[in-house]
Amino acid sequence: MTDLPRHLAMLESESIHILREGVAESRHPVLLFSGGKDSTVLAHLAVRAFYPARPPLPLLHIDSTWDFADVLAFRDAIAAQHGFRLLVHANAQGRASGEVTVDALKIAKAMNFPPGYGLELAGASKAHDMGVIPTAA
Repeated sequence: MTDLPRHLAMLESESIHILREGVAESRHPVLLFSGGKDSTVLAHLAVRAFYPARPPLPLLHIDSTWDFADVLAFRDAIAAQHGFRLLVHANAQGRASGEVTVDALKIAKAMNFPPGYGLELAGASKAHDMGVIPTAA
């Protein structure tokens, strides 16, 4: 692997620190993974943050039912290649009512996590790439 320019190495180091801190302070952290560029970079940073161990947080994919097969194959490959546990949740209420949305925040709030869990949102660059962290209520 090539060395990163100094400014990128500093950003990577800070990002890894933030990921480690977030995982350490959360009860049940997950990394929201859409298969896009932003969540792919976060997954890569998580791998680097906890290497050589497996990443201690699973990938959470919100199934909008609108994803291309290649995106789902990429998601599965990333999870398998890097040892992530993969959680896939769908908005069952939205499907039943015919109102399926791609807005991850609305979907996440409508999902049924195991009893006793709430949602804590971790910031990101865009609303649709926010990490969703189930926490014990």
